[in-house]
Amino acid sequence: MGQEEDSVFRCIWVPVQTLTITTGRTYGATVYYRVDDPGNADVDLGLNVKPISTDGTSFDIQPATAPEAELPGGWSQISIQITVPGAQKGVNVQTGAIGLVVAILTADQTKDLDVKIRIGQLNVYAIPPATTAIHSPMMLWADFTTPASKDISGKLSWEVAASFPPLTTITVTSPDDPRSAWTVQPSNNWFPQFMYFNVYALLYSQNNQVGQPEDATWIGTTGWIGHSNKVDILPTELPFWSEVSAERAKVRFYIQGVTDHGVVLDWDKCVFVDSDFSGLLV
Repeated sequence: MGQEEDSVFRCIWVPVQTLTITTGRTYGATVYYRVDDPGNADVDLGLNVKPISTDGTSFDIQPATAPEAELPGGWSQISIQITVPGAQKGVNVQTGAIGLVVAILTADQTKDLDVKIRIGQLNVYAIPPATTAIHSPMMLWADFTTPASKDISGKLSWEVAASFPPLTTITVTSPDDPRSAWTVQPSNNWFPQFMYFNVYALLYSQNNQVGQPEDATWIGTTGWIGHSNKVDILPTELPFWSEVSAERAKVRFYIQGVTDHGVVLDWDKCVFVDSDFSGLLV
């Protein structure tokens, strides 16, 4: 028998999280993951939702429009769309489990497998109707309050915003027209939601030049202490504090948002603020 005939295919269902969704609505789900190469097997992942109850509930799962994306650091992304068709048995909400379908192909079933799967994020979110104007999340401004002493934390804060695509046709006929120029969202909670923000810092050079955002050092992530749009910065805890001097006292802070869809904002939609630490060196 050849090696292909000896190969063994295994499929494993790994539930990750329960969820409750409204019937008749469409939801998106995205998982960010990384698979460490086991060496003696081929591993493929899928994202699926299965009903928890046995009352005949079914979920319609479709691949998202966006293809699977290869991300830096060996991370990958899978997106699907989830729908519970219509009202099933008069129930308006259904509960299921979302998880991974792990497919493993190995050439030798006698050898142990050591498959490591790391899940970075799993996001589930409602998809608005196609007739609504889709907004683009962005960050608006950033501010840093420099402390009076290097041993006191400064306050880094920022604000978020949303932009809409240009209107191709305008149906508004007068300032008193009750119709909106944009097709409004079906929910009042349409404004961009962010799960957390990554904060980076970059020290200016001696000739007062600053590099690109990609050159900055990650110094923290918000969310652990309940502040969504601000974070405390202790100057002496900056990774380059030992390099700060009278000639190199200017620091730039970058804030990069991660939306509830799991999307990391491009740098051109993020914000930064500069601060002069020369007054902290005395």
